[in-house]
Amino acid sequence: MKARGFTLLELAIVMSIVAILIPLLWLSGRTLEAEHRDALADATAAREMRALSEELRRDLRTLRWQGSTGLVLEGTGSCAHVEYVLTGEVLERRALESCGGTRVVAAQVQGIERTTRRLEVLFAHHAGRESEHATRFVAVLPGDEAL
Repeated sequence: MKARGFTLLELAIVMSIVAILIPLLWLSGRTLEAEHRDALADATAAREMRALSEELRRDLRTLRWQGSTGLVLEGTGSCAHVEYVLTGEVLERRALESCGGTRVVAAQVQGIERTTRRLEVLFAHHAGRESEHATRFVAVLPGDEAL
């Protein structure tokens, strides 16, 4: 009776194939993990941008931009002055207590810039990596004639 089993050549071929496949699977897993992390960062930035746009929508009902590029809103009444200030990576809405007081509107904000008709916000997400993931939003602002 002949003994059954694998030859040394067959085992060497299988081990070579496994040695090639394992690094490829590991790299694809790392890529998927990075893409997942970036997608979560984009979703977080979208949530933060929505919170900012809702604050601005409420403020622009009664206030108007001061100047053509700043982040200051002026009006009349008890809520006459609102300012959006970027401190570190936190965007705050600063106003008197009668107008909602100071509160955080968005986090992980790397930069914010307003022109006459648009607001550009750059969110940066640091996920323990050497490079950061950035998400940019551009909002078109209504002119005074549209309000």
